[in-house]
Amino acid sequence: MCESEDDLTPADRELETALRSVAPTGATIDPVAAAFSAGQVAARTDVRRWRAAAMILLVVSAASWLRPALQDRGDGGPREASIEMKSTTLVVADRSVTPPFAPQTILMLQQAVNDRGLSALPASELPTVRATRAADAL
Repeated sequence: MCESEDDLTPADRELETALRSVAPTGATIDPVAAAFSAGQVAARTDVRRWRAAAMILLVVSAASWLRPALQDRGDGGPREASIEMKSTTLVVADRSVTPPFAPQTILMLQQAVNDRGLSALPASELPTVRATRAADAL
């Protein structure tokens, strides 16, 4: 034995024997839970970055919107922001002919039903269905 063990108090010796009897247990790590936790941490970081970027853009846009109202006139007093509204009328003549809607579109079908009732709906064009049996497949 080492010389340092002779200097142990009875309480230290009791602790030493108790620690020698303790065996470590195998650690089990759930890989799905670990991946989920890592994803949460990564997403939290991304969300913080997006929030910071949005806040910076909000502050910059608010400052650019308020800046004209806060500029001074040069004599020390604040100047009022003035916005001139100009009225411009633009007339465009569209001479292109739009083709009529196909008769099977929902707009044309609704218009036909409104004008002439349900009898105006076209006959359905369903394919013929043959009855098949399991014996036919074998």
